[in-house]
Amino acid sequence: MNSIKYTGDPHNFQKRVNITEDKYIMKPRCSLWEYEFLSNDGSIRRLLKQKSIQEFGHDLFAALPQVMYYNKEDLLQSSVLEKVILDRCVNLDDYECLLIGAVIGLCAWFGMSDLHKNNIVFGRDSTGKLKFGPIDIECIFDNFALPSQTHLMPTKDFKEKNCGLIDIVKILDRCKISSMGASICLGYIDSVRFLEEIEEEISCQMSVDCYKKAPIRVITKQTSDYKKYISGCQSLNDVMCKSEVVQLSRGDIPYYFRLLDSQNLYYYTNKLYDFIPIKETELSYLTTSIEKPKIYHKKLTRNPHHLTLLKAGTLQLSKLFCRNIRAGSVNRKKIRLNIDDKKIFIYNHHIGEVLCLR
Repeated sequence: MNSIKYTGDPHNFQKRVNITEDKYIMKPRCSLWEYEFLSNDGSIRRLLKQKSIQEFGHDLFAALPQVMYYNKEDLLQSSVLEKVILDRCVNLDDYECLLIGAVIGLCAWFGMSDLHKNNIVFGRDSTGKLKFGPIDIECIFDNFALPSQTHLMPTKDFKEKNCGLIDIVKILDRCKISSMGASICLGYIDSVRFLEEIEEEISCQMSVDCYKKAPIRVITKQTSDYKKYISGCQSLNDVMCKSEVVQLSRGDIPYYFRLLDSQNLYYYTNKLYDFIPIKETELSYLTTSIEKPKIYHKKLTRNPHHLTLLKAGTLQLSKLFCRNIRAGSVNRKKIRLNIDDKKIFIYNHHIGEVLCLR
């Protein structure tokens, strides 16, 4: 009999992710969003592949990891899948950098968050093809203004060593090749612009009823804050939110979620996945305000930060991936990049000229 390794934090009556000796993963939670992006049978994945081949002549999102699922009929509550096993990647070419930029754009445009290094895979599959992307997709459909909100990139509140792009940053820091940074920026621009163009088709795909029932996790506080109560370092009497007390008292890290066509915030009340909304008065005790999701009433809402995501996001990426380059120039049909000691300049006909000081 295979031994089972338990990993991750306990949620919803002490449920945790299980990994078997033969590399199968059992997730005791909704995995529909991961299936849609990471399975070749996912309807969103199929749409993105078909449309991007028509637009660019190749699959812009080919770097996304491919995952095999074994219980497709039960993805709203649990999943059984094969673990993604990749070889270490030590070098990248310009085309692979473009694919990386495209996946960053996809994550930012779809509002995926909590993409720290443990929720990302990066490497080469058995055929040598590059694979990069999220492997845990629970938090999705936020209206982001910057790709750093995904946690793929470091910020003043999120350390670089924990960010999802850390292994790729190390490669570009070592290589110091300006065309690699330019290619990531171009892939990002193409991705965000392309997704905006096919927004209506994505919206139609999201109108299927099964999506309405799929939980979208909302992280209200850092797990480290909650662990202080579970370990006994702090008293539950100090917790002001009743729904937090209920979950902490049963040994769980509190887990909240929303649904596509609702503004409510929910939590599970028993092991059968029954749930109730939290009271409005409790929202004031949670550190994160619950904003209107990107998808609401079965229709994609246009991100009010779209232009910022496109332009400022490109600058964020160039500043991160070209930080070790003191001088460089790339002049291509679709993108121009100039770097010196004082500034980074980028031109693309979709975003115009963008400039950041170093």
